[in-house]
Amino acid sequence: MIHMKNSNKYKIFLAIAGMGILLTGCGKENQENINAGMEAVEAMEYEKALASFETALANGENTRLLYRGQGIAYMGLTQYEEAAQSFEKALANSKMLVDDMDYDINYYLATAYYKNGEPDKAVEVYNSILALKNTERTAYFLRGTIRLEQGNYEAAIQDFDKTISLNKKDY
Repeated sequence: MIHMKNSNKYKIFLAIAGMGILLTGCGKENQENINAGMEAVEAMEYEKALASFETALANGENTRLLYRGQGIAYMGLTQYEEAAQSFEKALANSKMLVDDMDYDINYYLATAYYKNGEPDKAVEVYNSILALKNTERTAYFLRGTIRLEQGNYEAAIQDFDKTISLNKKDY
């Protein structure tokens, strides 16, 4: 038999645990349509993905994630101008502090610009990434690739040298 003193502690523990469960559940966003859209992207069903992202927008789901997904779907459809617009919207919905998702979106944005025939804009995006994080080897490499294609050999070599210098064991 549980003593009354222990019984009260047990009730208090249950109440606190219940409140903790409720509070952690309240902060979780509904991302049902975003998740469905990303599953469609993985299945290369881009039109279906776009429909899911539109539903996510109508339902007030996370705008940064849905615009990111929308941009990826547009990339799959080779609609690079629309992709860039979606990635720009995703970045406009970012928080004040730059996080890994922002870098991810910027890499997609640079690719969309490049594929849309706007290599100078892609270089600007890589410049922005490197201004915030000067150890991003991928940004140096991709910027160097574009510079090489543009005939800017010296700048390309500098980018490739920087890429190698950041990890001399990985060419």
